[in-house]
Amino acid sequence: MEFVSGNTSFTAPRSKQQAYAALQSISTQTFQNMNTTEILTQSQSAIDAMVCLWTHTDAPESIANLTTSFFPVLGVVPKMKIAKVLTNLFAAAESSGMSLEMRLELCTIMIEWSRREKRNFIRQRLQFRYVNLLFHAGQHQVALDRIEPLIREGTRLDDKLLITELYLMSSQCLYALHNFDKANGALMAARANSNNTYCEQTLQAKLDFHSGILALKSSERNTAYSFFCESFENYQKIDPARAQEALKFMLICKIGTSSRGEIVQSLSQRNVERYDTRVVEGIQLLTEAYMNHNTSEFQKTMKAYADILMGDPLSSEILHELYDTLVNLRLTQVIEPYSRVEIQHLADIMQLSVDEIEMKLSQLILDKRIHALIDQQRRSLVMKSDQQESAEVKVAVEILENLEGLVGHLIREYDGKATA
Repeated sequence: MEFVSGNTSFTAPRSKQQAYAALQSISTQTFQNMNTTEILTQSQSAIDAMVCLWTHTDAPESIANLTTSFFPVLGVVPKMKIAKVLTNLFAAAESSGMSLEMRLELCTIMIEWSRREKRNFIRQRLQFRYVNLLFHAGQHQVALDRIEPLIREGTRLDDKLLITELYLMSSQCLYALHNFDKANGALMAARANSNNTYCEQTLQAKLDFHSGILALKSSERNTAYSFFCESFENYQKIDPARAQEALKFMLICKIGTSSRGEIVQSLSQRNVERYDTRVVEGIQLLTEAYMNHNTSEFQKTMKAYADILMGDPLSSEILHELYDTLVNLRLTQVIEPYSRVEIQHLADIMQLSVDEIEMKLSQLILDKRIHALIDQQRRSLVMKSDQQESAEVKVAVEILENLEGLVGHLIREYDGKATA
């Protein structure tokens, strides 16, 4: 593979021997007579050589040895360009298939280098990258513990952009730990700081997407829809994969509140042809099934499109909640004409298992959404009228009052004997 930088071109090493030779040559060069373009070319050559060698090793100590050879050229890269060079370094490490453990080790090495060189701005960004890697490694509490001192440092330096990114990451960690109140608080802090600085499209899209997630978790579906729309518009230009994810959540917010035709009309105003058509098809089918109160069709569609619509915990949770709501609504309508009905008959009508129907009925009774009881002997549901329930309550109150009087009488008799 050939790369071009300025007027200089170079070829990425194809073998381990070529990579060692290239890295050794770069680490022993003198850079005093080179201009910025030549230095950047050498830094990219070193990155490509290290990527080639990283693919042949899985030992963290090898990462340390290889990265040390990169320090001479990194030390002469202009300060305005060093962030870009490090971005290229980590992007190359990820694309080479380097494990998360080794990328954490690489990040630790670069943080130590920035400390030695007193590059505080770079160190803060590297520490944020380290926290981001911890988050993706599932170490949410560890990441959260490392964020707090960085927020204090960023506040002291009044670095609004860094503070915004840190609070957003903090909110994501807290959400992953199911601490939703604090996650909302951290998100509010992130948005407040973002209003006082320029946020690039990627960061703004992340803020809107996470805001939509928290709003959807709080069942504020209209608010969530607005946030996902904003995120979708931003991601369309920079990250099609994330744009498709935002599109999916946008459409999920519309299930149960809009018809299939309304969804088609809203999509016609946006350029969605380049995304996976199964996302739109799946949501349209779910919407139609929900509007028609067709539980079996809703369930079949969920299973058929599970790979594209239920690939993350939140969308899976929301769709299952919608399914439960639909089943309860349909079940309430089906039992309305009956005073007694066999559970098997309800299962046949709903096209669900007897056990699932019985569980749903029990939940409806406990939630006091229906006045009924389940006759286990005859495997049937017996509906109770309001008059029956009132009579039963009246009898129960009378029994309790009689018991209270009896207990009071026994206490008085005992006190009298004790006094005598």
